[in-house]
Amino acid sequence: MLPEKKQRPPDRRAVMPSLFGTVRTGKNNMDENIKNSKLIKAAQKGNKAAFDQLVLKYKDSVFNLCYCLLGDYRGAEESAQKVFINMYRGLGKFGFKAKFSVWLYRIAVNICKNRLEKQPGTPKMNSPDDAELSAPSKPPEKKERAELIRQEISALPRDKKTVILLRDIERLSYREIAVITGLKLGAVKSNLSEARETLKKELRRKNVI
Repeated sequence: MLPEKKQRPPDRRAVMPSLFGTVRTGKNNMDENIKNSKLIKAAQKGNKAAFDQLVLKYKDSVFNLCYCLLGDYRGAEESAQKVFINMYRGLGKFGFKAKFSVWLYRIAVNICKNRLEKQPGTPKMNSPDDAELSAPSKPPEKKERAELIRQEISALPRDKKTVILLRDIERLSYREIAVITGLKLGAVKSNLSEARETLKKELRRKNVI
């Protein structure tokens, strides 16, 4: 069953900090793949409960990815909704040749990419309360630090912020990121290196690290 369009989206303030704290191990990935396989096969056979579980499992990560890429809360809501609509339509063609998360994140990245191409320019971070955070004179608290990091990531060029999100937050491999983004392996590594360096300089300038 598709998530209802009027359903209240996940709270950005509750969801986003957990994303930055995510660390995945090889064993966890293996266990997750096994569980995904059962859910996907059931959903492909028309099991609505299995499909709902997949949506529930990935809705926060998909929303967070869209939000960081777009820098726009409402745009992230709309894009995440579209991701799961496309997931529903394409699930029957998923052939287990790649990890389900890689397949799903590729859908999300492409949807965000298309949205950004229609709205050229670097997006300005905004949220329901439009809170602006200035450079602190002392190290910020944990919540403020997470928000500053999100803002700086969102300000990066598209390919760089996509790569750093998928590698340093979602913990995907270089090859998986190449599949999702369509970049060559060397481009993935160079974009990641440049993104990390830029991010480090800006966060130091703002006394975040």
